[in-house]
Amino acid sequence: MTIGSADSKRQAMQLAYYGQTAGIILFMLVTRSAFGTLFITHLGGSDRLAMFLLAIPGLLPFIQLPLSLIINPAKGKRFLLGGWACYGVLMALIALIPSLFSNPLHILRLTILALVLAIFANLAAATFWLHLWG
Repeated sequence: MTIGSADSKRQAMQLAYYGQTAGIILFMLVTRSAFGTLFITHLGGSDRLAMFLLAIPGLLPFIQLPLSLIINPAKGKRFLLGGWACYGVLMALIALIPSLFSNPLHILRLTILALVLAIFANLAAATFWLHLWG
């Protein structure tokens, strides 16, 4: 299978679909369901903080437009894949943070920070998802 062949492009798109399916399920679980808000309040966060996390994805179109103008479209695929990799690492870190630390305040702060960064990385990278075809 050569790099520019139809088979390699098909395989790349299948992997992208699988990755986004797994990634979006985790994303929706944490940011769009009761699990995410209950997890934040269980860690000691306020209801206001939990609701703030639910509001972040609605604000991101204001970031995607400037990104689409600033970043050269030729580098869009690299930006997309880098953003998805960053998102995956941060979501894995969110799953590990409660077992790595014992102080509930540190767990809360690191979880919130990693979650906000993961949301920004995922949705900012999604600006260039069409570049997977090229």
